[in-house]
Amino acid sequence: MSGQPGAIAVTGATGFVGGALVRHLAAAGASPVAVVRDGKGIPRRGLPGEDVPVESRTIAAWSRAELARAFAGVRAVVHAASIVHRRGLPAAEYVRFNVDGTRALVEAARDAGVAQVVFVSSVKVYGEEPEGVIDEASPTGASAPYATTKLDAERLVLEGAPNPSVLRLSPVYGRGDKGNVRTVIRSIRRRVFFLPGDGTTQKSLVHVSTVCSVAHRVLDLERTGVFVVADRHAPSMRELADVIARALGRRPPRSVPAPVLFAVARAGDAALAAARRGPRDLAGLVKKSMLPTIFSPAKAERELGVDCHVDLDQTIRDEISWLEESGQL
Repeated sequence: MSGQPGAIAVTGATGFVGGALVRHLAAAGASPVAVVRDGKGIPRRGLPGEDVPVESRTIAAWSRAELARAFAGVRAVVHAASIVHRRGLPAAEYVRFNVDGTRALVEAARDAGVAQVVFVSSVKVYGEEPEGVIDEASPTGASAPYATTKLDAERLVLEGAPNPSVLRLSPVYGRGDKGNVRTVIRSIRRRVFFLPGDGTTQKSLVHVSTVCSVAHRVLDLERTGVFVVADRHAPSMRELADVIARALGRRPPRSVPAPVLFAVARAGDAALAAARRGPRDLAGLVKKSMLPTIFSPAKAERELGVDCHVDLDQTIRDEISWLEESGQL
């Protein structure tokens, strides 16, 4: 490494991105320390680097004192823990962990003499309807509790942490995926996925291996600032669906005219309301699926020397293999 040697503490190590980063750093010969809550372990089954031993430090509670103890002797901290989208969760809960918890982490990092803090954020800070190709200079427009609290946490890190950097991640996929790509794969497998409109809407994604490479490089170079992390190529909904269908041996999903989808979604919302099952805003999900969200990794590639492109066919096939191996398909 070109930066200073020493251990790297990773919070959120039981999650998708945090766990992948711990395994990546260990396999690369770095010295990651997984910071975990009582009774939790790093998920490993069928994941890269699962046989590499990793040091763990357990905290009894998420507090400044407990975190400072866990950070003793480490050079850098990657903060990948957060509360993500949970239907029905009060906004105060997002604030409690994503904002107040980050404040405690920044204070603990200073207490422990940590030299660098890397914060894992999200492109959601740009809002649900960003226009054009988005990069680090684009205006933020967060409104939902998850996004607003991630943006507030970013400010805490950038203003108070030692040598801070922020990684704004596009939707992440790969082995361990818990998000949208996994949902689309499973829906196409069950033949219940339909393309909205003509399927030309582009949606940026990023493979988890790219996220790990970017984070590792930021640590290596001790680089500060904000970085958008996305694949250079933003696939259309049709391209992604066709790649998945091919890998599954299914026919390409059918396209459904937008008015038809909106009508079905509104009927679904009405049925949920009548059954008192809470709002789902299915019509809003259809609208979101038809809005392009394209993010540029140009700064990360230029300043960090990282190639932010992977082969979509290969990585989708690999995720499908993992889903099959783990009994999720």
